[in-house]
Amino acid sequence: MAPKIDWESQIGRRLRLRDLHVLHAVVQHGSMAKAAVQLGVSQPAVSEVIADLEHALGVRLLDRSSRGIEPTMYGNALLKRSMTVFDELKQSIRDIEFLADPTTGEVKRIPWNVQETLNSPAVGNVAFDPDGFLWRTRDGAVSKVGSLTGEQVETFKTKKFASTYGSAMSDDGRYFGGGAWPKDGLVIVDRKTGEVLEPETSINSGPARGEFDRSNNYWAAGRGGQLIKYDTTERRVHEYPIPTPFVSLYTTMADKNGEVWAGEVQGGRYLRFDPKTEHFTEYVLPEPYSMDRESWIDNSTSPVSVWYVEHEGYLVHIQPMD
Repeated sequence: MAPKIDWESQIGRRLRLRDLHVLHAVVQHGSMAKAAVQLGVSQPAVSEVIADLEHALGVRLLDRSSRGIEPTMYGNALLKRSMTVFDELKQSIRDIEFLADPTTGEVKRIPWNVQETLNSPAVGNVAFDPDGFLWRTRDGAVSKVGSLTGEQVETFKTKKFASTYGSAMSDDGRYFGGGAWPKDGLVIVDRKTGEVLEPETSINSGPARGEFDRSNNYWAAGRGGQLIKYDTTERRVHEYPIPTPFVSLYTTMADKNGEVWAGEVQGGRYLRFDPKTEHFTEYVLPEPYSMDRESWIDNSTSPVSVWYVEHEGYLVHIQPMD
């Protein structure tokens, strides 16, 4: 039976990444001599590293056989986990390269084991939490999905609304939110308490896509022509009818100042709403039939500006004067 290993005294201060690299090389080549050649060091240096590792862990990591050097079950366990260490280290270098130069990076193709067709609302309308997991509502449950595997990690059952048209996560990752359009309601999950909240909204309001503001309140674009807010502190819904009649909203989001923006579908206007004063500002667009399919808040400009993709193929930038 392997002895219990004390991390601080035996491992944390003594184990180095290079030690693991040497172990990988020895197992890969099945020989300390060949590993030494690859690493550009002497064979005694390789032997010393392996001996130090075995001493620190208190177990034998390698066995000699007719086929050369092979890992023991302890060696295999260390090799398996250390691969993750090297993979994460490589990814951290890529992250640093991207932060230093955002034009660099790589595209990785990930198989996602879902039954829905590609580009269906259940697949396209997902949210990411701060840890990189995907979130969505489908088949009567809000699901946390591994972004690299497509496997379901965690679920929260819903009772009223089986799915949401949109999906959003608060910046701190505590709340999930989504509009239940074509039904009249919202799905809110408090990950801290595990509660699933399904408040109903007014008849024909049809909350669609939305986002959280920086106070963790969820905002949804009402297909019935109103902004819909779920206040997570009050635990109640607020609705704000927009000033232009007979138009619908598709998506909405809040900027760094707490103001909320949304495009008026086929209304030729883009609106800005101040929750503190409950005042609407509308910007008249060049085309009367304008329809925003997706919007982005640009908090880097002063004042804040908005970009959106027009349904007819235009990229539109709205820069307020105040």
